[in-house]
Amino acid sequence: EGNRPNPSPDGQVVLVQHGGNRERIGANGSRLSLGAYASLPEWSPDGQRIVFHRYGGVYVMNYDGSEERVVTEDGWTPHWWSSDLRWVYFNRTRPESMDATDLYRANIETGVVERVLELTYIQPVRYPFSPDGTRLLVSSCGDGSFCVQVLVLATGELIPIGPVGDRGGAQRPAWSPDGRQVSFETLEGMGGLFLADAAGTWVRELVPGR
Repeated sequence: EGNRPNPSPDGQVVLVQHGGNRERIGANGSRLSLGAYASLPEWSPDGQRIVFHRYGGVYVMNYDGSEERVVTEDGWTPHWWSSDLRWVYFNRTRPESMDATDLYRANIETGVVERVLELTYIQPVRYPFSPDGTRLLVSSCGDGSFCVQVLVLATGELIPIGPVGDRGGAQRPAWSPDGRQVSFETLEGMGGLFLADAAGTWVRELVPGR
């Protein structure tokens, strides 16, 4: 995000901002530019491809820079890979309102673009998909405040799981490996660390806030 280094899944390569360009730097010192105006790149979960934003579109290339191609010319950031590596998900703002966005997905191989659902006033987090690819983590409540909710892709149902009581908003949610639980931090002061059931039935404080 921003200028933050983005390491590959195996930790051998990192994407960094250098001047106005993004560069891929290998552990052996090798360098590869993603080209002018490339922004917000994300590794595929297997580390073999990179998706990024350029000129208002979504692009993909192999990890070594080969086979660069446009996936869709009308896609906005951020981007997320599906668990089966066939799709890239992205937001697209509706012309009538900057607050009205929809979730789309584009097939990496065919370029077919599909609208998935409406995301008005809510925002998915980075790496938001559950391990089985059926749910999405979102980090806003829909009224401008911060919380953590699970969005069920098949139905559009939103399941609130945080924050807790008067401890302030929630941030940095992450799935457990089995997709049954979600961890998050609170925003208020030096917030604590919490663990919640992804079905929204319980929340447990793991580390107290300061």
